[in-house]
Amino acid sequence: MSDHTALFVSGLLHAERRRLGTRAGTRSLGCYRQAILVLRWLLDGTRVTQLATDNALSRSTGYAYLHEGLTVIAAQAPSLSSALLAAKLAGYAHVNIDGTLIETDRCRAPGPTPGVDGKAQQSWRERAGHHRPRRVAAMDFTGASRP
Repeated sequence: MSDHTALFVSGLLHAERRRLGTRAGTRSLGCYRQAILVLRWLLDGTRVTQLATDNALSRSTGYAYLHEGLTVIAAQAPSLSSALLAAKLAGYAHVNIDGTLIETDRCRAPGPTPGVDGKAQQSWRERAGHHRPRRVAAMDFTGASRP
């Protein structure tokens, strides 16, 4: 990770704290150290418990700092319409989509499925009240497809 990235995220956090009116010296971590906490979680997959311990924070404060950092980073993302407009202006004929798992029942097969003995049988997930996660899209403008 470059120092430039940490400084950029630190600047976003500083702007958010100013927007909220957070007084100086009221936070356990400064903006730069909070940015490092967030980036370690994103890049290295470090557990929040470890991040909190490394920074002498409680676990709940570690989660609060992480979520605040993720929120300010996510606020920088363009809207879907802006991203599609940018793709159109760049001359892309299509965009590939891939994404994250989100619980939905839009593709779920209706009703119970027939069992081996011909009687109606529900899957374990249906009996337990679980839903199968479905893929929802994030855009990829590279034109490269993944298997």
